[in-house]
Amino acid sequence: MAARLRERVLEQIVRLIQMARKAGLLVAGSTAVEEACRMRQTALLLWAADAPPSRRDLPRGWDGSQRQLPFRQPELGALVGWALCKVIAIRDRSLAGALIRECDRLAALASSPESGDKSQGRDIRNPKSEMRNNIK
Repeated sequence: MAARLRERVLEQIVRLIQMARKAGLLVAGSTAVEEACRMRQTALLLWAADAPPSRRDLPRGWDGSQRQLPFRQPELGALVGWALCKVIAIRDRSLAGALIRECDRLAALASSPESGDKSQGRDIRNPKSEMRNNIK
């Protein structure tokens, strides 16, 4: 049951990424993503599973939402029409919100007692952003 639900969530993530690409709301590749972030045209960063972001990989000044996808660089690249892709950015807030919900659902499924895999769909928010959001 959990495996089937996980597959449905993965399919939904793929559909949302493809929809963003077709609508021109997706930016792929480190350089293009950094430029989009600099121009404040980014609502969400999505990282390949085998390319977790480090502080030096994050675009300067980025303190927004980000998630790690369960896809490796070749799989993410295939979704956006490239051989390899480390990071993509979503420009639309509502589409970003839908992707965040699906990634969080996947993370909840991965951390459930029925699943032994805890690495999929991790929330990789910027610690500074979390601290800023908790201060009122």
